[in-house]
Amino acid sequence: MAEEVVVKDQLTSEMLDAGRALVKELVGVNLSLVCALWLYSSESNRWRLMIATPAADSDGPNKVYSILQEVLASNALRGFKLRLRDIAVASPNTPLVEALRLTVKIPEGSADFRFTRSRANDVYVEDSHILYLR
Repeated sequence: MAEEVVVKDQLTSEMLDAGRALVKELVGVNLSLVCALWLYSSESNRWRLMIATPAADSDGPNKVYSILQEVLASNALRGFKLRLRDIAVASPNTPLVEALRLTVKIPEGSADFRFTRSRANDVYVEDSHILYLR
C-alpha cells in the first residue's frame, strides 16, 4: 500500500520581501493597518498574506481589495510577484488577529518574526510570519 506524503509549501524570501514592500506601501496610503502576516493553511497547503484593517469593517472587503490592487500595480511593487489571490483581507476583530494582538509581543529591534506551532489565547497557529502588528 502506497503512502501519500504531503510536502509543505515553503515561505520564500521573495514572498517575505513582497509582503514587507506591500506593508510599507499600505502604511503610506494610510489604510490603518492593524496586522499583516503570512499565514500557512494545511488545508490548502499554501501561504496567504493576511491584511487586517478596520476598513474591512467600515468600507467592506471589496473596497480594501480595490486599494490593494492599486498598490500592487504601483511602481513600488512592480518587481514583486505578489498577486491579489495571495492576499486575504480580514477585520481586526477576527479571532486570530485579536489573539495575536493580546498575546504576541514583537521582540524589540525586530522588524518581523516567525510565529509557529503556538497558541495565541485559544487560537492555534500552525505557522505564520508576522510582518506588522499594532
